Amino acid sequence: QSQVRLVAEAIAEVSQRIDRRTAEITAKIEQESAETRAMIRFSYAQVERRIQELESNYASLNERVGRLESRTA
Repeated sequence: QSQVRLVAEAIAEVSQRIDRRTAEITAKIEQESAETRAMIRFSYAQVERRIQELESNYASLNERVGRLESRTA
């Protein structure tokens, strides 16, 4: 019985270690996922800003070309 008790205690200890390690890993994954999502949102905002700037430049250039074409016609 004492050996069975020792084995049970060892199993309980290993189980607790596994639970702690699992919690640590889960917390790290959650933190890194949150950081990654924040970086993606920031990058997306930068891309969106650049696209809007390009669209604005395109509209401006298109307007200028239209004026030039109307002058030469």
